[in-house]
Amino acid sequence: MGQWLNSLGLNDAIAAALLSPISADASLALESADASLALPFVRALGKLGSRESVAALLRQAGPHLLDRIADAVWDGASTLIASGGATGAELHAKFVQEGESFTMSYGGLDTFFGGLEGLIGTPNPKLREAMKREHCDSADSGLPFIAGNYGTTTTAKTEYHFVVDPEHTDFGPGSKHPWPEDTKLREREDTRSLCRKPRPISDFAIDLQRVNEQLATQDCTSLCDEEFWGARLYTGPMFIK
Repeated sequence: MGQWLNSLGLNDAIAAALLSPISADASLALESADASLALPFVRALGKLGSRESVAALLRQAGPHLLDRIADAVWDGASTLIASGGATGAELHAKFVQEGESFTMSYGGLDTFFGGLEGLIGTPNPKLREAMKREHCDSADSGLPFIAGNYGTTTTAKTEYHFVVDPEHTDFGPGSKHPWPEDTKLREREDTRSLCRKPRPISDFAIDLQRVNEQLATQDCTSLCDEEFWGARLYTGPMFIK
């Protein structure tokens, strides 16, 4: 019962009664109270008031406070009846009775061996085109997001060009899309040198060759460019996405 009453917003009715001294309209105390005065008012009440003064404020609201509480309880109870189910078991029974339920079952061996591709199809074999489309031409490609660990605000499209095409004329210094700043790293002198810098793929040729040589010793195929781009994207802000 206590948890249900908490969900009804009864605190608004009580707040309205308590804030009536700083309200321009006693009948709508919460709506018309100056929000900036609420905290100082409560502090003053705690310092200069008493239990009796709190009780007086609540009594002063009189029937109006009781009416608001009664309205909230009645509306909540009516809504509970209309919903038809308040617990997981009741909701399950409701859906079963209405014939809108379904029963999950295990797939066969063909599902197991088919794996993810058996469910959603094979990925686009043109990795380069697929990666560019996903990062640059999707619904959220231009929506900013924040990598909180470095304080970097960026977009998927920006990150794609930062890694794959850092010399693109639409991105970088002086362009309409400047490279995002790692603000948390720039704040401290000892971490400023760790801020990311746009680097062409050719800068990583020696590192990539070294990694591919290590892979060869384990009979693994070499990394292609697209796999390398994916690794750089993931170890940058794109891990958030």
